[in-house]
Parts: sequence; structure tokens; C-alpha cells
Amino acid sequence: MKLVFAPPGAVVGDRALAWVGPVPAPAQAETGSATELNLRLNITALPENRDFVIEITNASGTLFQKIRGDSLTMGEKFWTLSLPTTFAEVSVYGAAALDGLGFEIDRIAYTLPGGALESIFGNNELIGVDNYDGDHANVVASVESAVGRLTFFVDDSARDYCTAFRIGPNLLQTSRHCIPDEATCDDAKILFGYKKNAFNATLRGQEVNCAEVVAADDENAADTVLLRVEPTPDNDYATVAFRDSDASVGEPLFIVQHPGGETKQVSIVNCGREDDVFTKAEQNAFGHTCDTKGGSSGSPVFSLDGLVVGQQRAGHGNPDLTDKLNLATFGTLLGGVDAPEVAEPVSSTATTTNHGTSTDNATPLPLPSASEGAATNESDRNAGGPTIMSPGSGGGGVAPDTSN
Repeated sequence: MKLVFAPPGAVVGDRALAWVGPVPAPAQAETGSATELNLRLNITALPENRDFVIEITNASGTLFQKIRGDSLTMGEKFWTLSLPTTFAEVSVYGAAALDGLGFEIDRIAYTLPGGALESIFGNNELIGVDNYDGDHANVVASVESAVGRLTFFVDDSARDYCTAFRIGPNLLQTSRHCIPDEATCDDAKILFGYKKNAFNATLRGQEVNCAEVVAADDENAADTVLLRVEPTPDNDYATVAFRDSDASVGEPLFIVQHPGGETKQVSIVNCGREDDVFTKAEQNAFGHTCDTKGGSSGSPVFSLDGLVVGQQRAGHGNPDLTDKLNLATFGTLLGGVDAPEVAEPVSSTATTTNHGTSTDNATPLPLPSASEGAATNESDRNAGGPTIMSPGSGGGGVAPDTSN
């Protein structure tokens, strides 16, 4: 989509507003879907005087991002933070500094109806983190704020999601198949506090940028990557710790995640470690019965005392199969990436993963159950999350990660 706006006119107001342009979503999301935009700016020319500011707002003037001229470089292309709107405005301030400035909005990522590939075991028992009031509600509440939605971009045109979690002041961990390299990190965003409260209102917290891949382990081994983010997340968001032992077979667990890029949810009902002939063949991963979707990759798998014992890795992605185990990397492998401010690493030898899962029925575990007042967050009717695409994908887009 190409929009051409008139050049700057008269200076307006005390802030020296030189230009403002509307950017609507090319299509509207399905009713009930999250409304969200990301814009990609391509800097085509820069003046010597960098004393200007580009602001991204919604139609009501709520500011979501401020981009200062002295932070830009010629030829740079970058995605904005996520805007919870279907209509954005891009404003340029600093009329005296605009002689020679040029930029394009050459990509727009927006929400269209679609389905996130499911890896539900049994019934879909995902619950919004603020709606879970079972026996372990205090533990879930103590760690859930460490978990954020990871947004990244594929082939410059399509938006996809995973989940990441905070392990140090400015360090986050996720799956390497989500952030395989620095180029993917450059445009990736992590949104904290994105959840539904007990009254079903959507909350959004701080969104930060992926600044650097600090360390990584091969996708066929631990499939994990350590990221440095900026700015440093607020102290309101927790940091989590690893347990020095792996989950045992039959142990109850829970996963805090952003399935399908949706608001934060927890799988804790009938969630625990279980193995079959296929998962036992994985020397670096274990099977589990927790509900996940595409977008759950990188989620921390917790013990019931709130320590990380694994990281969600793979699922079957077929909504018609409800008896296949999902796969998580052993927690003792996650500390194998070495970086400052991380707990003492625990190393282990790992082998190639085939991401195979079983078609055999697993024996139900004596795991936590939802209390009478707990509300399941997703129904079979709306279990699929949105597929995200931009016009640059030719209408095809990129589906959520099939390996979950």
C-alpha cells in the first residue's frame, strides 16, 4: 500500500508541528479479534539538522512511540512498537530541521481473522492468568509478570508471535527458532502485562525492544536463546529462577504463555510431565500434557513452587488431535547459555530433536483442577488466534509457527 502526503505546510502550534499523516489498517479485524498495527518506516533521506521528532499516535492523540531524529540512520528500516488500534497517525515535529528529511511507511502489519495452530491435550483448559483462582493462584501470580508476548517479523512482511520470560534485569529467554539471528532480533518487541483482568478488560504494560542476541544454543539441542532488551523493563515485572533438577514423570506443572499472540494465559489444569516412546527418545526434552498453541514457543514451564523446569518447544499443531503429548526442553539445559546476571549454568549433553509426538493416549495425571470460580479463557468456538499478515505478503501472510 502506498500513501503519498502533501509536503509540510505552515507551522502549527507551539510544538512546531510540520506534518501529520493518517495510516489506517488496510482491512478490519474480525469482531472480537485484537486490533493492532505495526508500521515499518524506511528512512530515505536525512537532513544535517536532526532536531526533529516523529511521533506515532492513535486518532485520539494517545502517544505510543516517539522517534528522535538523532537516533536515525540513513537507509534504516524499522518496525514501530505495537499499536492497539486500527488507525494510526504519524506526526513530524521540528519544522526548522526538516529540509532534506524523507521517509516511507512501506509495510503495515495488521490483524486478520485466522487460526493459531493448536496443541491442546484433552479439553482446552487454558485460563486467563487473572481468572485462575485455584490452589496455586498465589504462585502463578508471583511469576506471571515475568512473561511477555514476543512479536517478530518474517521476511519483512509478516508478523508472528512467541513467548519470552525475564531472567535478569534486561535479559529474556525464548526459543531460538523464534529468534534465530540478530536480524530477527533487531525488529522484535516484547510486550509485558498483556492480559485480561478479572473483569475481562484488556491490559497492556511496557513494550521493549530486542537489542542483542547475547547467547544461544543450537535449535536441535536446547533450542533456546538469551536476549538483551532495551529499555530495561520496569521493576514491576518479575524475574524468574531455574530449578537445578528436571521435572519428574507425573509431576504437576504449569505454563504461562501467550498462545496465538493472545492475552496471557496459564495451562495448569491437567498439566504435567508425561512421556511415551517418542518423547523418551528425546535426550534433551520431555513430554507434557499442558495445553499450548502456536505462539507458545519459548514459554517457561514451571514447577508448582514457581521455578522454571523447562521451556515450551514443540506441539503437534492439529486441532483434531487431543491425545498427543507436547514437548519442552529440559530446564537444566536452559542454563547452558552463558551470560551475566544469569543463575549458575547447568550444562548437559543434548542430541538432535525430531519434534515427534505420540498418537497414544496418555494416562490422566492427578493434577490441579480449576476451582469452581475459575473461568476458562478460551472456548472451542474461538480457540484459534488471529493470523497476522501485511499487504506485502500478497495476501498469504505467515501462519503461526507450526512447531509451536
